[in-house]
Amino acid sequence: MTIGLLGETLGSASEPMEIAEAEWRAALSASGIYYDYLIPVKLSTLGGWLGVRLPEAAADTSIRRVCVVFGEGRNNVYYQDSESGLFFAAMTASSAVKMQELDIYTPNGARFAFETDVSAAENAPYAIILWGSEYPDIHAASPGNVELLLDITRIAMGHGNELDTLYYPPDGLLGRLGTQFNIRVDAFDRVTYRNTDSSTAVGAAPALTENEFIERARMITAETIGIIESGAEIFYETLEYGAGGSCSVFFGYYIAGGRIHLYEDGHAARVTFIDGIVSEVELKFRSFSHAGEYTRLPPERLALAAADGEFFLCYYDTGAERLQPAWVKYN
Repeated sequence: MTIGLLGETLGSASEPMEIAEAEWRAALSASGIYYDYLIPVKLSTLGGWLGVRLPEAAADTSIRRVCVVFGEGRNNVYYQDSESGLFFAAMTASSAVKMQELDIYTPNGARFAFETDVSAAENAPYAIILWGSEYPDIHAASPGNVELLLDITRIAMGHGNELDTLYYPPDGLLGRLGTQFNIRVDAFDRVTYRNTDSSTAVGAAPALTENEFIERARMITAETIGIIESGAEIFYETLEYGAGGSCSVFFGYYIAGGRIHLYEDGHAARVTFIDGIVSEVELKFRSFSHAGEYTRLPPERLALAAADGEFFLCYYDTGAERLQPAWVKYN
């Protein structure tokens, strides 16, 4: 329900206007819905997910925080530019939503850090503070048959009808080698796909926008680790440009309100393009579930003071069966 409201609001927004921080804080205290992304996302990307077009002046703005405020006649949207730190507001043509329509959501006592007396709130005024201190332990496991993981990846990458050869790579458990691809899986259920088609001409692919890179990578992720019942949610995290015309798109696993940091680099999936063509994909197939036990962490007020800034809930997965939550300073 809330995501549809956000789409309707952003899709009907007028050109944004810069506002003072005091007006932004007043908006956060009003009746509405607030969204906080762990990693900044461009408004144009958010609009693409929601199927709406945003005002040109706002499309390239990267945000972490956006809120929809319910008005008497129309809803208004407010957001913070994550690069400049400035605040903006836009009027919309979105019909006002009555609070009784959101009665399915019960209050959880959350407050913004600036509304507390914690001294560190000065460095992270918009961190959300909850009052609980127990968080679930997570059970992590292998999703099973490595041949199935190879097959899923091969089909998702468009090689389902091609002949290939099974082999045993020195740095993995099993692999499939075709005329245009090499796929292997290691002992941690990490599947690596490489495009080995030497006939692909460099620069032959059409130039892609950031949104097109993200959408193509999202489809690959959805058709691979997304079809295994992982017990966690998979979200786009970031996009990075590299040398030689490369572009890598990263996705992460999230569960119980926390991010799962897998192995060394932490990501659930990485899709790399060179000149618009998929050159390499790394997928970490894992299954997660609630272990039925809880770990008590320092209260969030204390975590904010200890970090002297923003923090988030994290589960480190290094291959163990049981993952326990921890507070991690935001970087």
